[in-house]
Amino acid sequence: MWNWPASIAAALLCALQYRRMAKTEAELQRAEEQARFATEERKAERAGRVKAEKELRQLQLRMGQLDRLSATPPLALLAQSQQHEDAQQQLEQQQQQQPEQRQHARTSDGLDLQQVAFPLRPVGLMRSCFSRRNGTPRQPLLVPAARARLTLRKGLSPDFFEGLQQYSHCWVLYIFHQNTDLQRLWTQDDSCVRAKIRVPRLDGGKLGVFATRSPHRPCPIGLSVARVVAIEGRSLVLEGADIVDGSPVLDIKPFVPFCDNVPTAAAPAWVAAKAEDEPLNIGALHIPPAAEAAMLRCWQRLGKRSLYRNFEQYKELVAQVLSRDIRSVTQRIKVPQRAQHGGPAALGTSGSVQQPQQQDTAPAASAAGTEEEGGYWKVVLDGIQLGYDVEPGSSDVVLRSARLATASDE
Repeated sequence: MWNWPASIAAALLCALQYRRMAKTEAELQRAEEQARFATEERKAERAGRVKAEKELRQLQLRMGQLDRLSATPPLALLAQSQQHEDAQQQLEQQQQQQPEQRQHARTSDGLDLQQVAFPLRPVGLMRSCFSRRNGTPRQPLLVPAARARLTLRKGLSPDFFEGLQQYSHCWVLYIFHQNTDLQRLWTQDDSCVRAKIRVPRLDGGKLGVFATRSPHRPCPIGLSVARVVAIEGRSLVLEGADIVDGSPVLDIKPFVPFCDNVPTAAAPAWVAAKAEDEPLNIGALHIPPAAEAAMLRCWQRLGKRSLYRNFEQYKELVAQVLSRDIRSVTQRIKVPQRAQHGGPAALGTSGSVQQPQQQDTAPAASAAGTEEEGGYWKVVLDGIQLGYDVEPGSSDVVLRSARLATASDE
């Protein structure tokens, strides 16, 4: 016979269990939504903070420029020929009216190195495939496929370029305009400039700034050599330059082989093309079909904004950039160490956005290359943000994702 009481009890028990499961699932969903909202809020807060800090640095830089231009006469320009004595008198009068508390360093011509300013004005801006500092090569010609275009400022004639096409290469002098400490250089306190920096190819070993190509210098001027591709009106097209997008260019000089090449020049072993125990070596670059398709879609959406006329050229750029470890010493050494010990992997650096993927999940992630967020490390090339992973042990690079970069992608 049918046991009605038992059936009813079982049905009630199932209903109660279902309600409990539904309640638990609803609570879990609410918790996930709260976590997602908190994550998005933190991202928005960080993006806003980064934007505010950048605007503050730009404002401080402009204020420093205005203060220096309004308070300091350009004595360096006057210290020539017959005007030299007048300039010296002006300097002495200024020092008598505003005596300094410390003794200033002087040149043999009597110029005050703490006060003198030179009227250097950029000849133009550089449009470069390196959209951010992260990913920009540390030396010129390491990425031969790197495209850049210098456009002269208004008022400068295209005639300035006449004859340059006869040279294969040229020197480019420019400003490290994205240095985060640029505004501090307006102060007369030289202690704000670090004398030593950590060298990536020495795994963080320190050297004096003047023994390196570091952008953080007393005078933030960069020097690069590039191949002359074409001259198009007021624009100069270059290849191989290690210059970040938007850099103000101070001057262009032709590369003259007979005097710029020094056959007897010597340098330390760590700056050789292939140094022993090279810490920046990469095993191999893997671009899954899905990730390549996402990269192609992004490049097509850029259209004429891209510096590359065909996708194969852009793909070659990506391959050359990721053929070396472009991460900083902190990102390359300390981030993996913290992840292995269960600590926070992301240190707030520009290359990290999420927890590193484990090696056993890499194949699935490789097949899922999309235009969404993917890959632990990020680099922006020609306006496209690429996400990639560096496999532990093999040091192979796997491209995970590609999407158009936004202003908040720092």
